[in-house]
This record gives sequence, structure tokens and C-alpha cells, in this order.
Amino acid sequence: MRKVLIYITFSLFLAGCQTSENIVPIDASFNPAEAQFINRNGDGEIRGQVFLSGESGHVHKGAGEIVRLIPASSYARQRFSRLYGGSKYVAIGDYPKATQTDPNYIKYIRLTKTDASGRFRFDHVAPGNYYISSQVLWKKSGDARPQGGAMYDTVKITGQEDGPVPVVVSGT
Repeated sequence: MRKVLIYITFSLFLAGCQTSENIVPIDASFNPAEAQFINRNGDGEIRGQVFLSGESGHVHKGAGEIVRLIPASSYARQRFSRLYGGSKYVAIGDYPKATQTDPNYIKYIRLTKTDASGRFRFDHVAPGNYYISSQVLWKKSGDARPQGGAMYDTVKITGQEDGPVPVVVSGT
């Protein structure tokens, strides 16, 4: 229940701040042909874990978080560059308040959910370059504002792998 409240708070925070002044512009056009490989049935497997080190070095596992597998199209590359500003992590308080999103972009994203340890997996992944994004949010006792943020990493599937491709989504 607590995690649901954090998501609701985060969503309301983002929705409540949307004005034309703080929209992150994406100049690239989404081209479905660049992302269509995600819909092919491949032999690749990605296994990973989502976590974030908080203050005082405590590790917060991304338990029950949504993980997104996103083809690294021109549109996605610009989007990640603009949203994350050259880093692989953005704190919840620094996250852009709104973004322009091509509705077709969403159709080319695969989703999964982490287990209690923040572990996830994607099966039958076709060769290609991908972004893997997620978030880790928590609340400190007595604090109404959520802590944590969004993060991503990149992974390349060649089709020549002998086993699962490991990835750690930790913002570093």
C-alpha cells in the first residue's frame, strides 16, 4: 500500500507541474521502422537487478518496480539525453515535469516487473541496442515526500550470446 501511495504522489507531482514552460522538447520524430526489431522473436535473454544507494549507503532494492525495455531509436536516444541530462540517474525532485511523447513510441516498449529483490528478466529478445529504465522510490519515516528517482542503463543483444546478458540498473 505504501508503494502505491508513493506512485500516486509521484504521478500527481508530475501531472501537477505540467506547463508549457517546463516541457522537455524532443526534436526527433519517432520512426517505427527504427524500433520494430523489439517485436521480433529473438533468442536473447536479459537478466538484471534494479537498486539505488541512498543516503548513508543503504541500498534500496527496486522491489515490485516496472522495468522498460526500449529500442535505442533516434527518438529514444534524444529523449534519454534530454530527460537525464547526460547522467544515468535523475532524482525525483530534479525530474523534468513534463515531456513531449509520441504516442507511437509507447507501442514499442516491453514491460516487466521486478521481484522482491529487484531482479527482472526479458526473454526472447531480438538483436539490437536497448535502453532499460526503471525507478526506485521510497519514503523516509515521517517525510511526506518520496526519495529516490529514475535510472537507466543500455544493453546490446547481438544474437551470439551464450547465455543471459546481465545488466544492473542502478544509476551509475
